[in-house]
Amino acid sequence: MTVKCLITDIILREVAAGTCQHGSLFSVGNCYVVNADSYVREEAHKEDAPTLFYMSNSRDYFERRNVFIFKQDEVHLNVAAKQHIMVEK
Repeated sequence: MTVKCLITDIILREVAAGTCQHGSLFSVGNCYVVNADSYVREEAHKEDAPTLFYMSNSRDYFERRNVFIFKQDEVHLNVAAKQHIMVEK
């Protein structure tokens, strides 16, 4: 299985609470893995910053010690994140 770092500074935003963490986004098979920092922030969303949105009440992700694993089709990447990934390919 190939592991590829897609974005080294992505914002991981929890939609309902409006909180976020910064981290690195990796692709592993059909999953995204985010290695996030432990500091949870409440900050305004920056449209031009690569962002992955998720819902904490969803059972479609796994989190342990600030490492999040999502199915790629269960999360939303904003335009900036998608463009960054396309440039890297």
